[in-house]
Amino acid sequence: MPSYKFKVHDDSIGSERLGAAVLADDDEALGFAQRVIRELTHSDAIYATGTMEISTGKRKVACITFESAPNTPST
Repeated sequence: MPSYKFKVHDDSIGSERLGAAVLADDDEALGFAQRVIRELTHSDAIYATGTMEISTGKRKVACITFESAPNTPST
């Protein structure tokens, strides 16, 4: 299973590494990132305009804007 890295970019705070997680595939990494974004935006408005970069190894998987992340919990 690949190890995915998650990094937040926001003009108000700059860049911040959130850490890494071993996940099954890109889809699982995207779902994980969306859940983290929901938690961050609910807990602190400082992240409201940020983006999250997801990578594995040297490959960039995705860059998600916080505004585009779903607001409802996934089931």
